[in-house]
Amino acid sequence: MDVKIGNFRYVLDEKGMIGYCYDTSDRRLRYKELTIPGQVTYEGKTYRILEIGEGGFYKCKAERIIISDTIRLIRRDAFVECDNLKYVYIPKSVKVIERSCFEYCANLSNVEFGGDISEIDIEPFAFSYSKIIRDNKCTETTIDDTYYFGNILY
Repeated sequence: MDVKIGNFRYVLDEKGMIGYCYDTSDRRLRYKELTIPGQVTYEGKTYRILEIGEGGFYKCKAERIIISDTIRLIRRDAFVECDNLKYVYIPKSVKVIERSCFEYCANLSNVEFGGDISEIDIEPFAFSYSKIIRDNKCTETTIDDTYYFGNILY
C-alpha cells in the first residue's frame, strides 16, 4: 500500500511490519535538519519503517540528516546529489548501505556511525565524490577507502 503522510511517501506492508520511506516535498525547499522517521501511523495502525527507498531523497536540500534507529537498509541512490548535505547520522541498526547512496553529495563532510562500521555492508562507491568522511570509529583495518568511498579526501 502506497500512502503519503506530510512530506513523505511510504510503501507499507499489509502486515504492518515494514515500510519504505521517500521524500515527496518540493525539492527546492531547504531543510536545516531532516529526521527520517522510525515509524508511522496510518488509519490507526503503526508501521515500522525499515528501509529508505531507492532514490528516496534524491536532491534533498537538507543540511543534516538523522536516520532513525529502526532503519536497516539504505537503498541505492537514496541521497544522490544532496548538494547542501553536510552531516549524516547512520545508526547501528543500519546493516546495508547500497551502492551510490551518498554519491555526489559535494559538501558532505561528516558521517557519524552509531555503531561499528565493520558490521555494515557498505557497497562500492556508497560515498563517492563526497567531500570528506570523518569517523572516529573507522580505522584503515575496517574499511578499504578506495573500494568503498571512491574519490574521498581525507
